[in-house]
Amino acid sequence: MKLASLLLFTALLFLSANSVEKHEISSQLIIEKMLKELGSYKGVQFKMHSIERLKDNGGMKANDMFSKLKVKPHCIYSKVLSGDNAGTELLYAEGERKNKVLVNAGKYIPNLDFSPFGSTMAKNQHHTLLCTGFGTIYNILTDAHKKALAMKKFESIFKYEGEVVWNNVKCYKMVVIDPNFTFTTYQSKPGETIFSICKKLLIPEYSILELNNGIKYFDEDLGSRKLKVPSSYAKTTILYISQQSYYPIFQQIYDDKGLFEQYEFSQLVVNPNYKPDEFTSAFKEYGF
Repeated sequence: MKLASLLLFTALLFLSANSVEKHEISSQLIIEKMLKELGSYKGVQFKMHSIERLKDNGGMKANDMFSKLKVKPHCIYSKVLSGDNAGTELLYAEGERKNKVLVNAGKYIPNLDFSPFGSTMAKNQHHTLLCTGFGTIYNILTDAHKKALAMKKFESIFKYEGEVVWNNVKCYKMVVIDPNFTFTTYQSKPGETIFSICKKLLIPEYSILELNNGIKYFDEDLGSRKLKVPSSYAKTTILYISQQSYYPIFQQIYDDKGLFEQYEFSQLVVNPNYKPDEFTSAFKEYGF
C-alpha cells in the first residue's frame, strides 16, 4: 500500500508540474526567449526553401539554398540548390574583394565579383545576400516587441495559437498582427538607397521596388523623391518557433495583397564549429 501510495503521489506531482508548465506558456515568454536566442548566436547554417511574390504579375518564385553564416566578421557562403542556377556558389567576406560577392556559376564560366546590391545579384530577390540568416527577423520582432509593450496590447499583437509539428519539429505557432498596418509617404534624401531606407524603417526592400516605379537597384541613389512605403514590415506574420532551438524555422509574411514571402528552414545548426578557412575560396569543399 505504501508503495502504491508513493507511486500515485509521484504521478500526481508529475501531472501537476506539467500542468503548471503548460499553463505558464504565453506569447510574451515565447517571443522573449526567441529574441534572446536570436540576439546571441555567433553563427548558423541551414537549408532554406523560399517563396517570394514578384511584382508586375510575376507570380510566386520558389528557391532552395544551403547557407552558412558567421556574424563577426560578417561572412556568408551560399549554394543554390534548385532552378536554372542550381550549383551556383556565393561567397561574401566582410572587408574582402571590396565587399563584393564572389560567384562561381560553373558551366566553364570564370569566378566573378558582383555587388550584393546590383541588378545581377538582386534581380527578382526580396533581399540581398547580406540579409542571409535571422538578423532581419530579429530586428523586426524586437521593434514589434517594444511597441506591443508600450501599447499594452502584447497578447493581441502576438497571438500564441498552440503547438504544431512542422517538418517533424515541435513548434509554437505565433501569429503577429500589426493593427495599424497601412501605407505612407517617405521623403528620401540624396545618398539614400532602398537598402539604407529599409534598414532604417524596418520594412522589406522589395516592397519599395513593388510600390514605386523607376527604381532598379537596391543600392541606387534615390535622391530627393517621395516614396510610397509600408508602415511596417508586415500586416500579419505567422511563425513556427522550434521548441528546441527557439528559432523561427517557418516564417509566413502577409501584406494587404496576401502572401508576400515565406521562408522555411531545415537542417538548422546553431553556432557550428567553422574551420579557419571555411569562408575563403580555398576551402576544399567548395568549387571556386
